[in-house]
Amino acid sequence: ARSEELFGSMVDLSPTSPLKKFIEIISIEEFRIWKVLEDIYYSAYLDTATGQSLDNVVSLLGITRREAERSQGTVRFYTGDAPIASGSSIPILSGSIIMTSPPNSLEFQTIEDVEVVPYIYDEIDLIEEESGNYFVTAQNLVYSCDFIYVSELPNREGDNLFSGLVEEQRIYLSGSLESSIGDPVYVSYRPLSVDAKAESRFGGSEYNINANEISIIQPFVNSNLLTVSNPAPFEGGDEAETDEELRLRAKNFSASFGRGTVDSIIAAISSLSGVKSVTGLENYSDEIQDGIPPHSLLLYVYGGAEEDILNTIEAYRPAGIQVSFERPTEIPIYITAIVRYLSTANFLTLESRIKSAILDYFDSLSPGDDVRFFEIANQISNVEGVSAIESNSLFIGLDPNPTGTEDIEIAENNQVAVSSTDLISLTLIPEGN
Repeated sequence: ARSEELFGSMVDLSPTSPLKKFIEIISIEEFRIWKVLEDIYYSAYLDTATGQSLDNVVSLLGITRREAERSQGTVRFYTGDAPIASGSSIPILSGSIIMTSPPNSLEFQTIEDVEVVPYIYDEIDLIEEESGNYFVTAQNLVYSCDFIYVSELPNREGDNLFSGLVEEQRIYLSGSLESSIGDPVYVSYRPLSVDAKAESRFGGSEYNINANEISIIQPFVNSNLLTVSNPAPFEGGDEAETDEELRLRAKNFSASFGRGTVDSIIAAISSLSGVKSVTGLENYSDEIQDGIPPHSLLLYVYGGAEEDILNTIEAYRPAGIQVSFERPTEIPIYITAIVRYLSTANFLTLESRIKSAILDYFDSLSPGDDVRFFEIANQISNVEGVSAIESNSLFIGLDPNPTGTEDIEIAENNQVAVSSTDLISLTLIPEGN
């Protein structure tokens, strides 16, 4: 329209005209400028800001986005059975890096200094026979034995017996002692492993791994270490707070300025680390209602440390009013599926990766959230290496042999759907079979 005003109604605006092309170029640039201006405008408001802009807005309230939390657990380092020189050890320093196998190659690090020592002493009994000989019997569970010593103190070597280790049963046999030494006596053994506390190097739910997934030691940790594993799962990893979660917490923040109200208690508990959701039921009457005492408040808190929650309740509850909290009832969900995998997939880790993807979905659920059948199907299908879910093979339910293909309704806010690796049964078959 402006072109006709400037150049008349006969102006050439056909697709191939120079003026038309020039107008299109200018229009695109103007669109980009106006889009940036629009983003700047909306970035100043809590309801429309996203990402770093939202972080800037809530910082005015003194609120910061919760960072992704690291998973924690214990790793076990194994050494060779070569003797360790007296007075020395195999040190493993805090910060030593260990990893899961490719393709995930998730990195973890120790958070304490540990060492494999030359000997560990266990106190045992010294038994005297009628002949006057002394016998020592040690039924200790040990990894290895170089020598057995009898001594009055654990740091004094006494008469040398023999290394009576039975490899199959990992027990010591009895040995005779020709001299008189009174109780207590000690047996020394050479340990072949040591445990250390560890955590993921980065935060996120993908670091919540099953037992025995850690298997790689970085070469610079210690050349005397042979292998590493995690005897138990690593837990506690969680994603960073999303925009929606941060926005909701900021909106509830003003309620925490006061004390003694239901809103202030809920807001204060919601701000605690690890807390995913808080709901409250208040009984205003003079009688017990739904198990809640008269004039009291019952909170359902999902996540967070119990001690932190109790301390917060005590700090915010009104005088004379009973406030208690319970955990939502966990509803276990069973899942079975037959999954076809690509020929290029890493079969050794595929099952654990599929289960981890399913559990990531359950970690995102809050009390009262229904279990969506197709969300579980999507989690499985999106795992790298998965070709397809076998037709009519995915079932979910509340029983060990599920048959459901519909969403599972969680009707109450005091219930939350959960699952675990033990509740997920997968059958993996190669593509084309």
